Amino acid sequence: MLEKLQIQTAGNLPIQATTFVGRRTEVETIQALVSKRRLVTLVGSGGCGKTRLSLEVAATQVERFEDGIWFVDFSSLTAGEQIVRAVANVLSIKGEADLPLLESIIAFLGTRQVLLLLDNCEHLLDASAEFTSAILSRCSDVFLLATSRELLSVRGETMFRVPSLSVPDGGAQTAAEVMKTESGRLFLERANHQQVDFEIDEENAAGIAGICTRLDGIPLAIELAAAQVRTLSVTEILDSLNDCFRVLTSGERGALPRQRTIRATIEWSTNTLDIDQRRLLHRLSVFSGGFTLGAVDAICGEGKSQLDGLLLLADKNLIVARESGKGERRRLLETVRQFAEMHLVRDGEDQLISKRHSDYFQQMASEARPEKHQDTAGWLSKLSADRDNLRGAIEWSLTQPDGLEPALRMTADLGWYWYQHGQVLEGCDLLAQGLAMPLDLVSTNTRLDSLYTFAWLLNSSGRSQEASYRFKEMAALALETEDRLHEAEALNGLGLVAYHQNYEQARSYFEEALELNRSLSDGGNSIANLNNLCLLALSQGEYEAAHRYGEQTVKIARQKGRFEVEGVAQFLLAVNAEAMEDNEKASELFRESERLLRKHGFRQRLMHTLIMHADHQMDCEDTASAHHMYREALDICLELHATTVEHQVQCGFGACLAARGRSGEARRLLVKGLELCKTVEDKGHLAHALEDTSVYLVAKNDLESAARLLGAAWKLREDHPGRIHPNVLRRFARLSQPIRDGIGEPAYESLYGEGRRLSSIGAVGFALDSLEVAVVNA
Repeated sequence: MLEKLQIQTAGNLPIQATTFVGRRTEVETIQALVSKRRLVTLVGSGGCGKTRLSLEVAATQVERFEDGIWFVDFSSLTAGEQIVRAVANVLSIKGEADLPLLESIIAFLGTRQVLLLLDNCEHLLDASAEFTSAILSRCSDVFLLATSRELLSVRGETMFRVPSLSVPDGGAQTAAEVMKTESGRLFLERANHQQVDFEIDEENAAGIAGICTRLDGIPLAIELAAAQVRTLSVTEILDSLNDCFRVLTSGERGALPRQRTIRATIEWSTNTLDIDQRRLLHRLSVFSGGFTLGAVDAICGEGKSQLDGLLLLADKNLIVARESGKGERRRLLETVRQFAEMHLVRDGEDQLISKRHSDYFQQMASEARPEKHQDTAGWLSKLSADRDNLRGAIEWSLTQPDGLEPALRMTADLGWYWYQHGQVLEGCDLLAQGLAMPLDLVSTNTRLDSLYTFAWLLNSSGRSQEASYRFKEMAALALETEDRLHEAEALNGLGLVAYHQNYEQARSYFEEALELNRSLSDGGNSIANLNNLCLLALSQGEYEAAHRYGEQTVKIARQKGRFEVEGVAQFLLAVNAEAMEDNEKASELFRESERLLRKHGFRQRLMHTLIMHADHQMDCEDTASAHHMYREALDICLELHATTVEHQVQCGFGACLAARGRSGEARRLLVKGLELCKTVEDKGHLAHALEDTSVYLVAKNDLESAARLLGAAWKLREDHPGRIHPNVLRRFARLSQPIRDGIGEPAYESLYGEGRRLSSIGAVGFALDSLEVAVVNA
């Protein structure tokens, strides 16, 4: 009787109504697995696209399985014993009265070459495992491709964890950038089904990028969000994702309830957890951006290990476990986090867990202060990984009746990190919020530290007037409370603000701060004052004094293990040696500064050193070395959003590329740098940018414009309060010589004089116009 049964060789793969988007790499990987492994299980969270991916792979295997590829959907089954009947129905096997139906299936399949695609096994794991084991052991030419939220745990099973779709980078703003990602293309494809004229453009690209990122690239979530373009704008959809379950609710009517919405898929999975597992999941919602096992133990487990619970949640794909490049960190998908957070509030544990979270990260910020350790690179990495948690802890504390003190304490402790990682604006924003509140119950020490950090960050971001106000506020409070250490810090800060305006006033502040620090038993922070006096002496051409201050700084910094200060001091000594025309010593000191700063993770400081070292190499006509240094400096600058110095590296790199014959790239960099120069007040920096532009113009044989720019640059240098160093004179002579030779001395002097009459704004505008003309004439 069994021999008479026939099987349709075409199989029963369903025809898809929508286009399959992305995942080419995943398809190829699973194809390779299916070619040699008899049971491959695609595992992932609800809504991650397991079914659609499995069907796409199966469709590529038709020629290989001559007896058919058969899709069996378990989603509507309610009991394990229904699995065998479901498979039999798909294969059109009616069975025999005296033979168990499973035996009929096994006998029928025999040695046929078949691929069985078993979809949605997660709610019938035991029965699915029993069925697949029987097929694997008795049907040698049958291969199985299964989908499930958990492994079947069958001997011979190979797991493929289905990742989310690729999402736009955090800074993605253009349509082209968004369309390079799988999630961006999926959003557009599905939005077009709802609104045929929907397009991605420069106005909505950033919003679509935000939607895809917030939804972690989960296909179902993105499709549900895209469906809302019928009634909502992209901006409205993005804003609504703060409560994602309010908008992600329009699933297909034909789907089962547990598969119709994101909330339903998560709810189904959490219903399989016991009470302790659910409590852990809910408590994990307090974390932003991920967590370590140590943090989970301290905050969610009262110090007890939660490893077993995390492993189980990972097995059920409710947490993302050990992401590539993230070490031991884990995280919740944003949709799962919002679901868990709702239940944490419902359970009445949100305040308790948030307080533990705040206490934990306040302690981390305190331990990370540079004076407490000598592993700055390691701590910078830890703080960067937990940036979202640190910010979240501060923001929560600011909302609590007794939270202002810990919030300001954290912000003060994190000032050095924000500076080194280019997050100055974030630090300023949090400090501004805290310091605007009533400070009656905040300790004087915390107020002083917060004011110093705020003023320092303000000055670092170019907001010198605000910085001066805060430093003076700090100095008055320190004087009132007779806190000489903080008074010295405030005076040192005021010296830094004054440095860009009045050298004599800056010297007065630095020397007064140094005197106060030296009156303290441990010398206070005198090395900062010595370093700044070195900078001031160098700017005024007092090279011997600069060398003396720099050597003192290096000696004390080494004794105290202050690597950042030592690195900066070595950098200043290098610039000083360059000014004294000792190029060999300058290069040696630049390299030592870079070694120290790179080793200990001070990337902001490293960027400055690389820019100056690259400028030095250009003066030595070593454009190859300069190219590598500018390249690294620009990468760091863009990574840290260091806008206050971006014009330096853009223009310097542009001149380097122009000297190396790469005029197209050079022009783009110079234009960017000059546009930034429109807001730069430092006349020395403006002069350097104009000189860099002249290198490009000489390379393009526009000698007349180059002569005018050199005239404008030299006038700016004369107006700058600093000393014009011998190396600057040598550089200027080197830049002007080919122009003099090309157009003759009389013409050069005339054009040079015209340039001197340009204002700083006019000179920058003329430089940009010259770059435009050079392209037209090319």
